[in-house]
Amino acid sequence: MALMPVLLSVVMPWLAQGPANPAQVLSVLTYDAAGDSALRLKMVLLNAGRKFDADDAVRVEFALPGAPAKAFESAAPGPRTVSVPVACAKWAGDQVEIVDLGSFVWGEQTPKELVVRGGLASEPLVPLGRLTREAGGIPFVREYPGPEGKRKVIVAAACESLGDSRVLVKVAYFNCGERLDRNYDAFLHFEIVPTGEALAKASALGLYPSGSPTDSASWSEGDMTVVQFGPYTLPAGVPERLYLRAGLYDRAGDGKRLPFAGPDDTDRALLGALVTQGGKTWFERAAVGPAR
Repeated sequence: MALMPVLLSVVMPWLAQGPANPAQVLSVLTYDAAGDSALRLKMVLLNAGRKFDADDAVRVEFALPGAPAKAFESAAPGPRTVSVPVACAKWAGDQVEIVDLGSFVWGEQTPKELVVRGGLASEPLVPLGRLTREAGGIPFVREYPGPEGKRKVIVAAACESLGDSRVLVKVAYFNCGERLDRNYDAFLHFEIVPTGEALAKASALGLYPSGSPTDSASWSEGDMTVVQFGPYTLPAGVPERLYLRAGLYDRAGDGKRLPFAGPDDTDRALLGALVTQGGKTWFERAAVGPAR
């Protein structure tokens, strides 16, 4: 997977930081493959308004499938516990942080399959996925934390200020092991109300629903795909809070939306809100993942 170009399209200058919502930090593991037996792991941390009193570290552990509570250790460059400091006390409320965990080599003595857990070192580690050694590579299957019966896709967003009331929205789709049978279109909606589906008032301001094709039928387990929307010009008199929702729909087929992790009852994920106060605009990310 060509990781770095995708990640670099997510990391961007942030809108001016404003008041933060009480929320969470989502940890997403991703990787670059390096031949048949090596990979480089990276952690994407998505902050949704949390404030930290002190710095922390990102910790990742490997374990055998039958003994998930006991860390598996091997000498470098093999799989082993890794801890990398992060300056989270300085994070913005909508921070995206990418932490390089280093390279790992699956030698002959490494088990065929290892589960991975991780997160902030000061908190209980959560399951992130599993790595399996196979001929020709080490596939990664991301852990899916959501309910059964939903498509295993998690959605998050970031906003970039272009000046003069113009913003660019980038929506990341994290695949947690799903295999989709068609190419869905990504969509973005602006709304003035936080619940239900009411697009008319935002459309009257010139902020219309947007769509963009994807190659979702080719998404692999563990992939992250970023879709860019805009730029948009926020009109004079824009409401104090402008809510952003996104999802996937079958534009070429029956037009139905894909039910995936973290949506409302209209199969759209709440990404957050653009907040305008005192001549400044900032993005408040909603809690990311299925529990919202």
